[in-house]
Amino acid sequence: MLLFLSAFFLVYGSLHWLFYRLLKTAWEPGRWRWLLLFVLLLLTLAPVLVRLLERQGLEGTALVAAYAGFYWMGFVFLFAVAALLLSGLGWLLRYRRQRRVLSGDEPGRLGPFLPPAAIFKLALVFALAASFYGHFEARRIIIEEVRLASPKLADFAPAVAAGSGAANEPWPAERPLRIVKITDVHLGLLVQEARLAPMLAAVEQARPDILVATGDIVDGQGDGIAHLAAKIRRLEAPLGKFAILGNHEFYVGAEQSRAFLEEAGFTVLRGESVVIGNRLRIAGVDDRTGIAMGLTPPEQERELLAELPAATYNILLKHQPEIVPGGHVDLQLSGHVHRGQLVPFNFFTWLAYRVPTGLSRAEDGRYLYVGRGTGTWGPPVRFLAPPEVTLIKLYHQ
Repeated sequence: MLLFLSAFFLVYGSLHWLFYRLLKTAWEPGRWRWLLLFVLLLLTLAPVLVRLLERQGLEGTALVAAYAGFYWMGFVFLFAVAALLLSGLGWLLRYRRQRRVLSGDEPGRLGPFLPPAAIFKLALVFALAASFYGHFEARRIIIEEVRLASPKLADFAPAVAAGSGAANEPWPAERPLRIVKITDVHLGLLVQEARLAPMLAAVEQARPDILVATGDIVDGQGDGIAHLAAKIRRLEAPLGKFAILGNHEFYVGAEQSRAFLEEAGFTVLRGESVVIGNRLRIAGVDDRTGIAMGLTPPEQERELLAELPAATYNILLKHQPEIVPGGHVDLQLSGHVHRGQLVPFNFFTWLAYRVPTGLSRAEDGRYLYVGRGTGTWGPPVRFLAPPEVTLIKLYHQ
């Protein structure tokens, strides 16, 4: 955790330094210089200050700091991306012109193709426009539909067939089993009722037989989100609702997060599996953050995989999109990466995990579905990475 925070603030501080250096080319702060530097320092430290204020019960102050600090975070990331791209473009154009001037093909003096002041202004306009757009994109939930089929489900019969009340009634062959997945909601200071409502509406629209949550549903102190559990609990899923703990559930507190999820109507799977009827099994493991904190047995996942029978269709809920070989996993559902949340940071998440968002096939034959996330972490904006609720339709084969 200390290594992560050190790396984060090194990068984040560098972005503020870039912003300040370019700002000075367009506007000389003069006597306002030290005030500006102090404000930039506060904005750099805002993610930590918000957590400290929230833990002290100062939720009003924490909320103001969160809105200012996290909207700024999204803005300065987008600003830096635009500024670096414009600087690179300017360097390339200047290099081409330099070659023509030195060869005598083009007279004239060499100078920067894009002056720093122009880079600042263009990057500023882009970051403001992208942040404005991203505010609304983060609130536009897309239902992503995935269709899969397996011979293991040919004679699937749930313990209680949905809507019939009859035990072991065969599932209709023409009707897919609807598994709806949410992930990375990040309920907390900035994700409250107004943000939660469209997510719940999307889940209801998808009409789940089974609802699963693959981690980072919780990202705030219990007192601030406890009232949201009842709203989530109203979601109907006749064959069950299942959840796992992501890294943020461990940051908040594993037991506190588990209590919230159970109050919201989920069965929390921590190295456990649940059998649904005669052909379907849902298994879940803790995020590896739990291992680092000494709260999860290191061999939890391998031991669980060894218990999965080949005869059932096995779905593994795992927060981070990492494949542990072994067992008979047919489908792994993961999240965590948010597809970068702000393009082009999806490139860095791909470098970290080397798996695409959406549906892919792992080397051991299992399907892996990595969601873009349903909420937001940090900046309450998304840019070219819209949030999703996933509808997986499982068919007999």
